[in-house]
Amino acid sequence: MAHLLRRKLAILSIVIYWPALFVVTHIPMPEVIDELDINDKGLHFVAYFSLVFLCWGAIHPYHKVNWRKFNVWLILAVVVWYGVIDEWLQFHVGRQCELNDFLADLCGALASLFVLSWLPFWPATLLLGSMTIFVAANCARADITEIIPITNNAFHLIAYSTFTGLWLCRLSRTAAQRDRSEGACHWLILGVAVPVFLLTAVKAASFVLDRYFGIADVVFSLVGIGVTLGVALIILSVRRRVTPAPERPDHFATMP
Repeated sequence: MAHLLRRKLAILSIVIYWPALFVVTHIPMPEVIDELDINDKGLHFVAYFSLVFLCWGAIHPYHKVNWRKFNVWLILAVVVWYGVIDEWLQFHVGRQCELNDFLADLCGALASLFVLSWLPFWPATLLLGSMTIFVAANCARADITEIIPITNNAFHLIAYSTFTGLWLCRLSRTAAQRDRSEGACHWLILGVAVPVFLLTAVKAASFVLDRYFGIADVVFSLVGIGVTLGVALIILSVRRRVTPAPERPDHFATMP
């Protein structure tokens, strides 16, 4: 059941992401992008990195990339041709069509497959999610808190909530593979420890790098972690009530 749910989540992600990517690349460039001073080629790299990453997760969420398999090259070919068509269409909607943009798309696609050849989809999602939070919080050349403060708070809420959810899914899968049930206290400590450690590391780096260190960011991050953990505990409690307990063998019935 858990495997089926994660598979559906991966499919839903690509169903939402790909059309959204198409829309974003065929409308005028938002002014906020210029205000944030974000590298356009970096956006292309991240966009196609995520596209290939989600495509692989929708098809093979529990397997690493094997370059000898046909499906790897099929995904790469589909995404590359989509990138070509996407750049060509941008020329007809008033956007610039550049070879460097396509090369950035290709590099992003290849980098995604290389990461997935090292880690399966879900562990890679955790790693890349933590890296994304760290980079977005500490490596942007402009201060997002001065331009779009509400979005900054929403980012912390959604980012840490999503990361906590992914981490809890990973914990449940690990417990299932080991075929043993951990105590509620042990599970709760592990569920909180990693997201809080990530938050501490990100904010410590912000302090060292002399970046903006907002108390509101910490509060929204902790709220995201807490809400996600609370929802997970409710779901776990409901499952335990619905799932019947395994029957114990009746030793007395076997006695002569």
